[in-house]
Amino acid sequence: MFVSQKIIFSPYDFTSKTTSRFVSDILPIKSALYIVTLEKNVNAKSMLGLLTANIKKGDTILIRILNNQNQEDADNDLKMVLKALQGDL
Repeated sequence: MFVSQKIIFSPYDFTSKTTSRFVSDILPIKSALYIVTLEKNVNAKSMLGLLTANIKKGDTILIRILNNQNQEDADNDLKMVLKALQGDL
């Protein structure tokens, strides 16, 4: 199992609209994706999980990618998730 992770500040509130857009952008990624807050560890591909995490703009979150293939794929998937968070996909 290969792991790539990064701590960031949430660029926006995870409302139903922003969460829906984010999840649709990252669904094609084959790696397991998690967002970790102080209280929760949620599957980033789960809209309900993200909404229940109650992530607000400026909150510190950890993006964690788990990939079975290789480290390079995990790192590339992390870059894609970061772009999706910025709305660049």
